[in-house]
Amino acid sequence: MQKTIPNETINIQYDDTRSYQLKAISLPIYTGNYNPTNGVDQDCGGNQVGIYLAPVSNGMAVSGINGIGVKARINSFGPNIFFPINGPYTATTWTFTNLSWDIRIEKTGRVPSGGIISTRQLARFYQQNRKTGTNFIISTVSFSTNYRINVLSCSLKNSVPTINLGDWYDTQFPTVGSTSTNINIPITLNCMAGTNIKATVTSSKYEDTATGKLALTGPDSATGVAIQLLDKNNNPIKLNTLNSLQNNVPAGDYMFDWKARYIKTADNITPGTANASATVNIRYE
Repeated sequence: MQKTIPNETINIQYDDTRSYQLKAISLPIYTGNYNPTNGVDQDCGGNQVGIYLAPVSNGMAVSGINGIGVKARINSFGPNIFFPINGPYTATTWTFTNLSWDIRIEKTGRVPSGGIISTRQLARFYQQNRKTGTNFIISTVSFSTNYRINVLSCSLKNSVPTINLGDWYDTQFPTVGSTSTNINIPITLNCMAGTNIKATVTSSKYEDTATGKLALTGPDSATGVAIQLLDKNNNPIKLNTLNSLQNNVPAGDYMFDWKARYIKTADNITPGTANASATVNIRYE
């Protein structure tokens, strides 16, 4: 009995390094009782044999996609007994009830790029008759031609921005916590639908990571002031921390809508240059 795994598309995140089961597929072979010996009970010195027809690596069939493997079993065996198997069968009654395939699509690590599972014929289950030198093929399972793994990610639409916060007098910051005008940070991604976006902001020098404050750097820097980064809701961005921005974004442009501003951090400000730099590391997981 030939069985075919129907076409499907599974989405995974580009930076997801976990190993776990992506999909469990049950394919009924026969409903009710089935006897491969045409109902004639006989001692053929038989074995129940399950083999992969595709190349095997680490106990799983190779899918043709790095980081994706496939396991197969027949439900007449124990719940965790996967192919390859070769077990003696001493009874003369070769009757299976409600026989079905159990196929597992396994993620074994990071998947750098997706594609179509190239394995066509996956596995075969048969009765091996040692005394008569014959085999009864019970079932073969194959993939359809378009079983796809999509790896979700985004691309940066614009170049690395340089933000000009303008020139300010110390008198424009009357108290600690006083700020300048918010200036937009133009970061835009073009994303595949379903992508999860996370970001970490790092810098060579921090004023306060919890409240998004970058310390000023460079010669002749001002004192008593820092640069603060805000998210789209005008909340301080935690620095050196993985921040979840949005899960399951729609296809198209995703705008960060972040802002930057000066903020007074001490009672007295010493005039000078007021520059800082930061790196935004974006992950899709």
